Amino acid sequence: MARARYLTIRSDHPEFHRVGRVVSLLEQGGVVLIPTDTVHALVCDPRRKEALARLRQIKPSLGDRPLTLMTRDLSVASRYAYLDDAAFKFIKGLTPGPYAFLLKGTKEVPRLVLDPKRKQAGIRIPASPLCRALLEGLGGLLVSTSATLEAGAAPASHWDVFEEYENKVDLIVDDEGELGTVPSTIIDMVSVPYRIAREGRGMAALAPIMA
Repeated sequence: MARARYLTIRSDHPEFHRVGRVVSLLEQGGVVLIPTDTVHALVCDPRRKEALARLRQIKPSLGDRPLTLMTRDLSVASRYAYLDDAAFKFIKGLTPGPYAFLLKGTKEVPRLVLDPKRKQAGIRIPASPLCRALLEGLGGLLVSTSATLEAGAAPASHWDVFEEYENKVDLIVDDEGELGTVPSTIIDMVSVPYRIAREGRGMAALAPIMA
């Protein structure tokens, strides 16, 4: 595969015309590396099956684990995950923010996104203006997974992440900001009581709620 193109976009005030270029590529089935409000992520358009399959090929360590549905808001999330009143209120109090919520997926979730055994899906409503601009352009939904280094080492700079994926993705978005090294906190909401499946960003705000 050809080396990925690079595009600089500000995360805090993303330029409309540049966001449009990324949206267009995603709509065509591209896979893009972007900064988020936690760590860098690999994203694609869930309507493109070839992009979903490619995303799993790019990150083989995923195995059968579910990909994350990055959504604009709870109204979009409720199309893809079963939310009772308690779950809705809980997520509403924490979003947009650095959290991913593991929930039972609805029939609307693409097969390549779900955990095939448990039929679960991860839902994320990010705070990043760049992520939110991309979501607006794509109708409120993206599929994402953390852009970790396959060797398991922690990246020391953006360039470690870029070099890992520059021959695997179509585009790398560089916001020229600080490298995010703390992933999202994952909350398993499939059953009650909810439990923290992975500690990450936002734990200070979450601790009183989960106590």
